[in-house]
Amino acid sequence: MTGSGEYPWQADAYGDSYADVYDEVMKDVPSEIPDMVAVLRGLNIHTLLEFGSGTGRLAIPLSGAGFSITAVEASARMLDVMQAKPGAERVRVCKGDFSEISVGSLFDGVLLSRNTLLALPTQRLQLATVRNASRHIRDGGKAFIDLGTPRPHSSPVLRYGGPMKDGLVFHHESHDAVAQRVDFTRIFIGPGSCSVVRTVSRYVWPSELDLMASLADLCLFDRWSDWTRSPYGASSDAFVSVFGKQPVALVSGTDRR
Repeated sequence: MTGSGEYPWQADAYGDSYADVYDEVMKDVPSEIPDMVAVLRGLNIHTLLEFGSGTGRLAIPLSGAGFSITAVEASARMLDVMQAKPGAERVRVCKGDFSEISVGSLFDGVLLSRNTLLALPTQRLQLATVRNASRHIRDGGKAFIDLGTPRPHSSPVLRYGGPMKDGLVFHHESHDAVAQRVDFTRIFIGPGSCSVVRTVSRYVWPSELDLMASLADLCLFDRWSDWTRSPYGASSDAFVSVFGKQPVALVSGTDRR
């Protein structure tokens, strides 16, 4: 699928670019699994659909914690990495574009974590994805959307990303304030080799996300700065938003789509 007339994009582009290095890039991210498990159990979530499951960073351990997980991923290369891991056999996998796929089931919860929404380069595609998440939630279920608080640089930035296995990584960021888009170039330098990965990220403000959710017949249930349920404020680096289906009485009878 392409963002017609807006930005050239393929659903599997992000995953295919990062499949070989994704786990290494994410290795220093603290595990959110224990806190996620507590939140999901507290909200009576048993069946969970994850959009953009990648290499199974969340899907595999959540399935190990007893949740019934269905994972949607567009990138065959990401799925190859995921399915080679122990425990991947517990996860039902659906290959496809999460902005439009139908998996034929309703779930207690739908999870969009970190880069899932941001990897979509236009607001139109992001809204389509939120609407698709809403279509997969059963009555009384929840959507969980985990994003970083936007803090874009006003001018291009090159920074050292740190050591990786057998090498180093550098990041270059270029910001388009009008499109709310950041173009990322990551340079991986290893013994006798150098590779470049380019991706696009469109950041979303909390108020903008709430409007998208409203257009998808979802309403804000709760918002925290992280999965420990710390209060969200102006200094928070991230925000976890929990949305529920709007009561039928509050949804217009007119088809707003």
